[in-house]
Amino acid sequence: MRPSLSVLIVAFNSSAVLPQTIPPLLAELSEGDELIVVDNDSRDGSPEMVEQNYPEATLIRAGANLGFAKGNNLARKHARGSQFALVNSDALVHPGALETLSRYLDEHPGVGLVGPRVNGGDG
Repeated sequence: MRPSLSVLIVAFNSSAVLPQTIPPLLAELSEGDELIVVDNDSRDGSPEMVEQNYPEATLIRAGANLGFAKGNNLARKHARGSQFALVNSDALVHPGALETLSRYLDEHPGVGLVGPRVNGGDG
């Protein structure tokens, strides 16, 4: 069994892309894992959409646009996992990607950070 995973998304006016990003992530989560979305004071209905469509995600309303780094730091303060995946709000995460990254960290205790290969939308 792999360590628990906290997937952290920082979003700002992302209502158009979150419906593509969140479902594949939720499908990858195991018992004990969590998805945390920090909303950076969006004005496009993003936080309401997350609350309504993804109740299994934890939504944190930042109340201001904190930016990516501070948004992730805020999410991390609420996270319970022993591993963290920082995922952009417009990312398309392929099936098994989180498991592969998590397994690599687990099998290589001297490694503190891994990053996946990133492909553009055109492949």
